[in-house]
Amino acid sequence: KFRHTFTQMLVLDLTESPNIRVLPYERLLDITRGIEAKGKDISSPEVIEALANYSNSQFVVVPIMFAVGNTLLVQAGFRDAIAGETVGGTKVERALSGSAEETFYSMLGELAGGIQQHFKDMGRGEDYRPRPEGSRPKTVAAALHLTEGRNASAQGNYAQALTSFQLAVNEDPGFAL
Repeated sequence: KFRHTFTQMLVLDLTESPNIRVLPYERLLDITRGIEAKGKDISSPEVIEALANYSNSQFVVVPIMFAVGNTLLVQAGFRDAIAGETVGGTKVERALSGSAEETFYSMLGELAGGIQQHFKDMGRGEDYRPRPEGSRPKTVAAALHLTEGRNASAQGNYAQALTSFQLAVNEDPGFAL
């Protein structure tokens, strides 16, 4: 559940990037659900190639997160779908403070900045301007509700989506849908 929220918030952070094209979260879910249903790893070369073909892109960003003791790490590998190999990456490391979910969540903006910088450095990209305050939920709970709402909406369950969106706003009153 948190993996989907992590991905959705990273997509949200990168959406207005002048240097990379970001697939809508709902489309990423469509592609990965079918592959997961077949028991395949969503970071497999097959999935990377499917995402690259769909978006007409050479590179796919593959985010992962894990903990080693009290140290948390989020990283994004940059996979070249044509060559079939990882060609770079960026990572953010932080000591656990509070819950693991809240700590991971607080690291996403920095990870998005590292992704932006990598692709800017590949060519004559523009400077990345982070999303304005309030455009992303401040808490994991609000982000989880937002993810649930978007998933419900994508499946046509609008009553559940509305309930989840309201819970997100209740959890973080400063968040604007």
